[in-house]
Parts: sequence; C-alpha cells; structure tokens
Amino acid sequence: MEPAERGGHALHLLVVNGNTSEAMTETLRRAVGPMLPAGVTAEVRGVARGPRYIGTPEEVVEAAAAIEEEFAVILSEADGSRYSAAVLACFGEPGLGAVRKICPFPVTGMAEASAHAAMQLGADFAVATLGERWPAMLRDLYRNVGLDERCRAIATVPGQVRTLQEDPRMADRVFEVVEDLAHRVDPAAIVIGGAALVGVAAAIQHRIDTPLIDSFSAALGQAIALACTAPRCSPM
Repeated sequence: MEPAERGGHALHLLVVNGNTSEAMTETLRRAVGPMLPAGVTAEVRGVARGPRYIGTPEEVVEAAAAIEEEFAVILSEADGSRYSAAVLACFGEPGLGAVRKICPFPVTGMAEASAHAAMQLGADFAVATLGERWPAMLRDLYRNVGLDERCRAIATVPGQVRTLQEDPRMADRVFEVVEDLAHRVDPAAIVIGGAALVGVAAAIQHRIDTPLIDSFSAALGQAIALACTAPRCSPM
C-alpha cells in the first residue's frame, strides 16, 4: 500500500479551524500543503459562528457547539465519504469528543497529538501558547486525558493573538518564552500550541537545542497515519 493511499483510494483530509478568524484559516491553508505527502490532499474550512479566538471557558463552550454543528453540516454534504481523516485545528480541542462520535473517520486534536508526540521524545514536555486563561484550561484538558503529570509547565506568549503572517515579530516573542521554559524546567520537548502559531516552531528551532513540536503539524501527521492504517469506522 502506498503511503498516500488506503484500500487503493487517495487520502483526502479535512481540517477545521475552530476559531472564526479568517486569518487563522488562511494561515492553515498556506501551511498545510508543504506538510502533506505526495498524493494526499486536504480541505481547510472555518466554522460559521463562534468566537474569533477562543480564550475563556465560556468561549470554549460556545465554540464546542459551533464546531459540532460545522462537522454535522460537512457530513450532511456527502456523508463524509470523501474524507479519510480530520484535524480539529484548535489547540483547546472544544467539542472533540462529540465530533468523534458523529464522524465515520478518525479525528485528531492538536493538544492531544502534540503531547503524545512530545512524550515520544522524552519523559515530559512543556507548552508555549497564546492567551492568559489557557494554562488553567489546558491543565484541565491534560488531566482529563491522563497527561497532566507529564506536563512540566505551561507558559503564555504576551501580547495580542496574531499569526506569523500578521506579525513577523511573533517568532521572537515565542522564542523568548520557549527559551525561558527550556532554562527553567528543562523539558524533553516544548509544544508550541495554537492555530495562530503554526509555522513558528520551524522558524525558531535553529535557535534552541530543545525539540519544538508544532501542535498543528503533530495533529496533521497523526491524522495521515490514522487514515493510512485505521479501517473506516462507524460513528460511536
């Protein structure tokens, strides 16, 4: 079986940005192409409603309903038959459990996939992300999936939520946080989490010895692997 096929069929992935920011959706569209193996295609979509950027527990609840609604609309268009796997491109993964219940294909989340990728490099990890409320919310998320003890620290990047395309200085802002995490807690790897930060890990990896994990790249890679190996499943 070729890596880009399952059962003789080319792989087509679905990527859904859980935020309504079109800048983030466009960032994902630009980023996804170079990450795909030959013969694999991907469709990137945004949700129709919800927060521009999810940054509070209340917005997580609002976004979860909007994300589940968006996936239901997508499945109704062609029963999801054209997709081999999907990525929920939102680091907090709102609605991921509900989405997995209705989708007949694997769905990966950025926080979960990047944490597992980091642990494959060592015993523990740290996280750099955007949004002052996210450390506590991510702790709850990691606790729910049994990963809290493996996460050494979560630090936030100061300033407004911007993509690398919107603010080229974002890479320097993230690097300052990553460098502090590396010196302060010495993790085996550092996850750079969030759809807005796609591409930042690659831009700064040469400046630091600690391995950096791009949360979107980790989720996309896992989705491709699952699409290649997992039998098509029925909704749970």
